[in-house]
Amino acid sequence: MGTNTVCCACMKVEMVANNIRARRCVKGITKAHLSRQVGVSRGYIARLEDGLRMPSVPVMFRITRYFQRNVEQVFQYRAGPRRRG
Repeated sequence: MGTNTVCCACMKVEMVANNIRARRCVKGITKAHLSRQVGVSRGYIARLEDGLRMPSVPVMFRITRYFQRNVEQVFQYRAGPRRRG
């Protein structure tokens, strides 16, 4: 890593866990298909599944609507360690 690069894992203080990958597998759909259905990039879905990105509220609702589930059935809030300032 370069001197100006920040590791994403070090920045995680609070995270939203999800089971998007498992729900995709059950439906037999690809990341590309889901991304088209909810209006985001395939990479965005990949980062959500890998826990590297937190979804915006509108995207969270579009994903849950696509899977016909409520938010708590797809996303779970998980607090991480507090960063010291």
